[in-house]
Formats: sequence, structure tokens, C-alpha cells
Amino acid sequence: MGLTYRLAQLTITEREFLQGQSNARSLRMVALPVSRGMVYDRNGLPLAASTMLKSLWIDPSEVDLQPLLDSGLADLVQMDKKSLADKVKQNAKKEFVYIKRHMDPAIEMPIRELGLSGVGLQKEFKRYYPDSESAAQLVGRTNIDEKGVEGLELAYDAWLKGEPGKERVTKDRLGRIIAKGQTVVPAKEGNDLYLSIDKKDQAVVYEVLAEGVKRSGAKSGSAVVLDAKTGEVLAVTNYPSYNPNDTHHIDPEQVRNRAITDLFEPGSTVKPISMLAALNQGKRQVDDTIDIGKGHMMLEGHDISDVHHSDSNEISLTDILVYSSNVGIAKLVLELPVSAYLTELANYGFGQSTGSGFPGEPTGAMVNNIRQGSFDQASLSYGYGASMTLLQLSQAYLHLASCGAVKHVQLLRDDSPHRDTPSSVTHCKAVHQMMSRVVSPGGTGARAAVKGYQVAGKTGTSYIASNKGYDTNRYIASFAGFAPAESPQYVVAIALWEPDYAHHFGGRSAAPIFAQIMQHLLVFKGAPLERDTSSSRRYN
Repeated sequence: MGLTYRLAQLTITEREFLQGQSNARSLRMVALPVSRGMVYDRNGLPLAASTMLKSLWIDPSEVDLQPLLDSGLADLVQMDKKSLADKVKQNAKKEFVYIKRHMDPAIEMPIRELGLSGVGLQKEFKRYYPDSESAAQLVGRTNIDEKGVEGLELAYDAWLKGEPGKERVTKDRLGRIIAKGQTVVPAKEGNDLYLSIDKKDQAVVYEVLAEGVKRSGAKSGSAVVLDAKTGEVLAVTNYPSYNPNDTHHIDPEQVRNRAITDLFEPGSTVKPISMLAALNQGKRQVDDTIDIGKGHMMLEGHDISDVHHSDSNEISLTDILVYSSNVGIAKLVLELPVSAYLTELANYGFGQSTGSGFPGEPTGAMVNNIRQGSFDQASLSYGYGASMTLLQLSQAYLHLASCGAVKHVQLLRDDSPHRDTPSSVTHCKAVHQMMSRVVSPGGTGARAAVKGYQVAGKTGTSYIASNKGYDTNRYIASFAGFAPAESPQYVVAIALWEPDYAHHFGGRSAAPIFAQIMQHLLVFKGAPLERDTSSSRRYN
């Protein structure tokens, strides 16, 4: 009678209570991991992917410490026993502590075979970057929890990460799932992201840039390649770089995407835009000449001088660009109203962000409150007093190459790019011809020539500013241009930070890098050869 009464009590009166106690010990809510979205190049080739791995965890409240230490688990995960014991003791009141994240799959089965109480394995995803260094600073990286912390992984984290789900499961005393239950919150996979870059172009540009940086003795270098018809970024890379798959050996200095985040004064690469401003304002005609006073001019106590072709008085507007005359371009710009000149520069994106969406991109800057006829106005004409990134300089040349039809760069693939209405095409094409003479024999950019094609470009060399003014022993060498000159398909910009003195001119160090990259783009991507490739024509 006693047993019958007790049986009835357990099965009827106390059933709900006992079932609840059982569920509390065996039913668990577990997260349903989701894969982060893939990052692809413009052709659908992977730049970032997630792979499924297991992570080892323990419940310190259920672990028997001595059997755990004697089991050989510490050896399997390459951890000394003291560290394992300390982790259990220091987290005695917790129910979940990671021991090993993203384990080698080969040790999963040996761990399961140990049959340890309070020890479990959890599915997780780990990010993998197949291109390693070449696209590291653009794509960025995630942390161990697959949260974007750098580059486009950070910028588009909300789009890529997805939403983990929740599911009820039944576990045994060893923490193993023995039955799955109801899905409480369905998992939502991350969205894929398609970039504008071409993976193959990115790899070639990185290798050419690396060789150029080493050859010139520069501390670092950056390169940008744009599609001149759409504004899409086909490649943007820096050297030195880092391996985002090896998170234990990352130099913070190499993580920064200098092409998009680092400001510099662009030097003489601004001269074609200053020339176009002078033509657009109607102050000069294409076939005019100008007195450069044998390459010297004093203004407000400052000596403006030319490095090349400084033995002449009268030179053509074309030769101002061909020989990179500071005096010539300064005199042209000093004829312009300051407000009109600043408006022309603003139309090319000076002092503005490109709107690329890349984390940390600055807006750039220009000297404020410029007086008419001042040294500030003159120096701005040849690239001092304005700071910009290499991507912003590339965008200015994109505008120049398309004569205003394409004004903005973009890092994501766009199958229907916006195009603006071109303006001042006649003057723009005239400047194109002047720039093609820069790359001809005798021009400062002769090393940027590509056999079989007419290239338009401009060299740049600028001092690096410091707290004490300009450091005349430290330089930034640059080259920017486009090709083919008659109908531009690609815009390429190169910047080298602190090359050695023998390579400090942009025409000597940056121009050859430009030539190699442009040759790859034109020759290996099948651009038709041009009939007139002598680059000897003058615009009249």
C-alpha cells in the first residue's frame, strides 16, 4: 500500500514538479551558428569565406578536476596542465568557458572518446582569406567571433554577419546532445558582398608595387586602378601588407589601407587640373606661351623655381606640363580669381571624401582664406596647400579622364553606373594631349610609356610636412594617368612614401610602376593597339 501510494504521488501529484526538475537538468537552449556572408570580387571569385570548425568548452561546475587533468585533454589541445587547472578554478562559478577555439579537426574524435563530464564541443565558423596579403587592407578581417574589425569586413559587418538562431535540445550528463527539439528562433544566414575589384588585377598590381617599393628603397607604396568608364575600383593595394589569416603576427602599421586613409600633398600631379582650370576660365588659349623667367619667380619672399627646363623664358602651355614647370603653372593660376580656381578644384573632389564607405577615409583639406595673387594661391597650383588620399587623387583623374562623365569612385560592383553630363570637352581633350606629351621621350614621365599605346599622365614629387615645416630630405613620389589617351579605359595612380634620394622623383620611381600595371591592363586584357603610338604630336 505504501509503494502504491508513493507511485501515485510521484506520477500524479508531483509529476509537473519532477518533470520540470528533469528538464532543468537536461533541456538546454543552444545557439544555431550561421555562416558569415562571402566576399567576392567582381567576377564571383572568393576574397573571404567562412569554414566550419569546432571549439572546445567546459562547464567548471560539472567538471571533475583530477580526472580532467589525468585524461590527456591538455596534451590534445597543446595546453599545460597547470593552465588548464587554473582556468577551471578561476571560473568555478561559471557554466561555460572556452578552452580551445577553432580546433584542428583531427583532434575532435579523440576528445569525444575521452567521455569527460562537463566537456563539450561547439560548432563555430572561422574566416579565411584566400588572397592573403594582396587584398588584406581592403577586405579587412574579423576577430575570433567573426565580427568585422578592419576594412570592408567592418564597413559591411551588419550586412555580412547574419543572425544566429536558437534551438531547444536535450543533453546527457556529459553535455552531449541526445535529442533535438523545437527551433525557437530561426537562423538567418549572412548576405554575400560583391566588390568592384578584379582579383587577378589585384594580385598583379600588388606584385608590381612590391617590386617597385623595394627597387626605390621606399618605406611603403600604394596603388589604385579604376575603370575609367564606370569609376569602379579594379585594384587598390599597399606594400608592405599583412596576412589576415595569421592573427598572431600582425603589425598595426601594415593593417592601415594607406591608399584610402593616408593624406599627402599631391605635388605636380595637380598641374593638369590647374591647367584645365586656366583654359576653362578663358584666361588662356591652348597655343599660348608664357614667360617663366628662366625658371625662377619671387612671390611674397618665396622663391618658386623649376627643376627641369629652367634655361628658357617663353615656353608653351604644353611644355609647362611636359617639363613640370612650377613657375609656368603658378603664373597661369595667379591670373584666375581665387574663388573660380577653388571651385574648379572642388569639382574634382578636392577637400572632400570620395564617399567610398571605407572606414577611416578622411575628407582631405585645402588652405583656407587664400588671398588673390598670394603665394598660397601659387603653391596650390602645383600641389602644395592641399592634402588628399591616393584614392581621392585617382577620383580627380577619373573626372579628368572622362571629361566629367564619371566623377565618383566605387568599391562595390555596379552593373548600372551613374554617368554625369560631360563638360568642357574641348579643353579637357587638349589637356589629355598635353599629358600624353609628358609621357613622350624627353618628358618627365617618359618611363610611364607603354609600347603600342598612347598614355596620358603626370609625375609628382612633394616634400613631407612635419611639425617644423617641410622636411627637404623626405619625399613622396607619385604618378597618375590614364590610357589609351584618346579614349581612356583605365586610370592608375601610384604613390611611394620616402623613396631614397636617387628615386625621389615621381618620374623615376613611380612612373615605371605605372607602366608595368598599365601594360598588364592594356595588353593582357586585350585593348586594341593604337595606330599612332609615337606620342610625338603636339596639340595646336
